[in-house]
Amino acid sequence: MRIRLAHLSDVHLAPLPPGSLFRQFALKRVMGGLNWKFRRHLWHDRAIADLLVDDIRAHKPDHVALTGDIVNLSARAEFRQAALWLQSFGSPDWISFVPGNHDAYVPVRWEDGLSHFAAYMTGSMSVEHAFTSSHNAQPFPYVR
Repeated sequence: MRIRLAHLSDVHLAPLPPGSLFRQFALKRVMGGLNWKFRRHLWHDRAIADLLVDDIRAHKPDHVALTGDIVNLSARAEFRQAALWLQSFGSPDWISFVPGNHDAYVPVRWEDGLSHFAAYMTGSMSVEHAFTSSHNAQPFPYVR
């Protein structure tokens, strides 16, 4: 069976939600936020992410692999904002998400962070030796 797959990576959704640098303080988050403010905001533009989504939809792939770094600093508000963006992009049966290092930039409780994307990180097959914990929706890595 052949499928047409679209792959989108390192979206780094912008803008940073207000207060995301200092709420839930973490020095690494502050340093990353300063890097964002002085450099990275020039590279990651929400309008470009939205144009990429429009292009992917126009090409009608069978499935979308969204890998790594949907957020920037792992701030709680970023996860909520990214979840809304992801839901507007498409349904969990059409998009598979694999988190990246910025999605785990600093330790964040599952409920406050990656749980917002749980439906997009759920598999349809069992995997021998998959890791199961209270920090993921089901065994990880997952397979669809």
